[in-house]
Amino acid sequence: MNKIHKKTILILSCFYEPFEGGAERYVKEITQRLKEKYNFIILTARLSFKLPKYEVKEGIKIYRLGIGTKFDKLLYPILAFFKSFFIKKDLIQAVLESYAGLTLLFYRIFDKKTPAFLTLQTGKVAMPVFLFKKIHQVPDKIQAISKALAERARRFGAKNVEVVPNGIDLKRFENLERKSHQGFVVITVARLEKVKGIEYLIKAMSILRSDEIRRRDPMSRSDLRWRSDLQISKSPNLQILIIGDGSERKNLEDLVRKLGLERRVKFLGLIPNEKIPEYLAAADCFVLPSLSEGLGIAILEAQACGVPVIASRVGGISDIIKDGKTGILVEPKNPEAISQAIIKIFSEPEFAQKITQNAKANLEKYDWNNIGRQIERIYQELL
Repeated sequence: MNKIHKKTILILSCFYEPFEGGAERYVKEITQRLKEKYNFIILTARLSFKLPKYEVKEGIKIYRLGIGTKFDKLLYPILAFFKSFFIKKDLIQAVLESYAGLTLLFYRIFDKKTPAFLTLQTGKVAMPVFLFKKIHQVPDKIQAISKALAERARRFGAKNVEVVPNGIDLKRFENLERKSHQGFVVITVARLEKVKGIEYLIKAMSILRSDEIRRRDPMSRSDLRWRSDLQISKSPNLQILIIGDGSERKNLEDLVRKLGLERRVKFLGLIPNEKIPEYLAAADCFVLPSLSEGLGIAILEAQACGVPVIASRVGGISDIIKDGKTGILVEPKNPEAISQAIIKIFSEPEFAQKITQNAKANLEKYDWNNIGRQIERIYQELL
């Protein structure tokens, strides 16, 4: 019996494990689910001299380009552009519209026959707008992980755009018990970069803890809410747990010291992905105060753990959260709004339970198995 010939898909992804964010998780989940049907080759930046230049991992060929420093990401578009011409492929896919998107733009100048597929993952425009627009116009198909990104792509001249979100592995969250404890724990999971807005969450804690609450006009709110403010401000175990790392960590730690919040705000650093559900299950509230967001995988994971979510009204977050129904949306850069949303979760347990139940009921469409089937359909369309 003849062996079935599998099509080869070349994936351009400037970052890949062990450097993992939403886009990198997408590459991992899709390739693992579809590797029995397609041959996958990943071109990524090396970024560390400790990483091999080439390896086959879990059946996927990985080429790491560069000399092994943080500057490899700047060289990636050129290195990946040249490398891609020496790889036989049936489809080329760029994941993230920045470095990988730029590589795809260069490639399409010389090869217009190989089907090209671009996955949009970020709400941030990280290059001159004219170049960003061109990147959106060269692929045969664009997948946007949120409605906001799809609308932006169409404004930039993209023709064939489909919304397929990132997802989570729902099995990881089955039979996960919510842990009871004293006090009130707010948690966030994010890269510690400016775009994630963590400074506004820290400032919200300062508002919650300080005597500013007592100085506000009590006549402008109900007696119940006023008493709740006092209770949460007096709680000795009111704290924020911050999971993640990044270039802003030192600045954020300095802010915590400046505000005298060392006992209230804890930086846990990077936590293995498989351990994060345990931390989420021990929290009373999840906050993602992003200034820009393609979708917000951490929100989905918090919802799967049964944790009420507060997040900024930006980008693709509105695809996940319907304000007052599956979470609370606040305006970005607004510590006061974040503090009041935390108080609402704290003081209204029935409301908190309602939004978590509604959110859980909406998670099936974000399961990676469902998303994998949608991406396979797109591959078949392009091939």
